[in-house]
Amino acid sequence: MKTLAATLFPFLRWFPLSGEKPRADLVAGITVALMLVPQSMAYAQLAGLPVVYGLYASLLPVVVASMWGSSNQLHTGPVVMLALISAVIIIPFASPGSDKFIELSIMLALMVGVLRLALGMLRLGALVNLLSSPVVVGFTNAAALIIGLSLLAEVLNVPFLRSDVFMADLWRVVAQVQHAHLSTLGFAFATAAIMLGLRRYMPKIPGILVAVVLTTLVSWAIGFERNQTVPLSAVTTAAARSNIDAYAQTERQLQVSTSQLSDINHRLREFDMGSPDAMERRAGLHAQAELARRKIARLKAENNQRRVQLHAFQFVREAQPDGQVSYRPAAEGEGAEWRFGKVKDGQVSFSGSGRVVGNIPLGLPSFSIPRLQGDLLLPLLPGALVMALIGFLEARRFPRRFQP
Repeated sequence: MKTLAATLFPFLRWFPLSGEKPRADLVAGITVALMLVPQSMAYAQLAGLPVVYGLYASLLPVVVASMWGSSNQLHTGPVVMLALISAVIIIPFASPGSDKFIELSIMLALMVGVLRLALGMLRLGALVNLLSSPVVVGFTNAAALIIGLSLLAEVLNVPFLRSDVFMADLWRVVAQVQHAHLSTLGFAFATAAIMLGLRRYMPKIPGILVAVVLTTLVSWAIGFERNQTVPLSAVTTAAARSNIDAYAQTERQLQVSTSQLSDINHRLREFDMGSPDAMERRAGLHAQAELARRKIARLKAENNQRRVQLHAFQFVREAQPDGQVSYRPAAEGEGAEWRFGKVKDGQVSFSGSGRVVGNIPLGLPSFSIPRLQGDLLLPLLPGALVMALIGFLEARRFPRRFQP
């Protein structure tokens, strides 16, 4: 009976608590928690989600894994590789950061969880053990390269425009090097120098934690973030105002086209093949879906180009006699530091310095059943299966604590 209980509830083996272990676990828990906060928020950004979702995603996994996990060394929670894959899978169906993108990300996470549970119950995760060492090494090195290159846009503080082709996205980032924000670049190099220096000369001190604390304090002290939101009419140059308005209109068209494609796919899924003209109407729906996909691809390409062009403009902020402010593109040789940030509901945001995480919603999210979009279950299934298998692959090299 005790063996069965220990198998079902392995955390019972912790008791009775004695000796120095609880104190050591407390220190380790505090360290991991402090590290997990900035790490999970960064992973959320890579996944195309608001940073607060990284905190939500890192809350429960560590608790569940600590009680039922199979390894003392394996950290369970958001990982960068799956964050990148999640963004790539969802991007064809929704724009990053939109409400639909968030809904589909939650739905994809649920699918991955169900698949992992099924694979675990069927003991199919052992299939990953058949992979050769060169495959694992190749996967690890490729993941490291993709992770590092994906963060290049954050280091330079330039737009990272996601598409289905990673190398094309990376090339667009490299092409914007001349527009890099030097202060952001300085923070990145300072962070790396602190971590590498402490690792070499003071290895007992948690370098990542020290780097996060010091750079955060410096960012707060110098007022690293300077943002201002103004009406579109505050942009005094007609050409710049037209470009910003075209960017906003294309974003709205993307949302409408994405919704239309989702509706067409839903109608195809529930299509009744019993009527005589069913094949003709089904072919018509397939043609509409293909046209919608091509339109979405074209609109994304157009707005990616506009986003790069808008970021390249440097704006001058001018105070008006009535107390309002206006923005105009800087002339050649004119000192300027404001750049286009985003536009929403007729309001344009300009940034005069670097970016920070910003305000985080207080408290926990309300609990509710995720809204499943049946027409996207099959299109998302291959990606969910790949993410489930990669999760097993990442855990392959860690020892098991118990055998269920």
